[in-house]
Amino acid sequence: MATLTLGGDDVQVQEWAAILGALGAGGGITAFVGGMFGRKGTKLDNLGKLEKIATGIAERATADADRRVAGIEKEFAAHKAETAASVARRREAAAAHAVWDEQVAVKLRELGAEVSAPPSLEGVHL
Repeated sequence: MATLTLGGDDVQVQEWAAILGALGAGGGITAFVGGMFGRKGTKLDNLGKLEKIATGIAERATADADRRVAGIEKEFAAHKAETAASVARRREAAAAHAVWDEQVAVKLRELGAEVSAPPSLEGVHL
């Protein structure tokens, strides 16, 4: 079985194939790795080839993750803006309603009705 020495440790071809498989590389790369070690070549050449493959896989995965994060951040910003607008609309409506409540209470008192103070909105998130 072909091995590659990394940092004093021998790494079997099957281990490289498993590593590349875990990184999302398909069977084609696994076959390539197996074929590469079946041919004559220096361990350093093979290591360089594997490093290029692994770097390419990692760069593509990072670019894909960056695109996904950018999309999520855009959606979050839109949601945050809509939530802020909704809160502002509710506060404006609550203020207008409080004014109306007071006007109605004054009119009822003028007609002789007993009207208690409105319930407190303290602690209510508008």
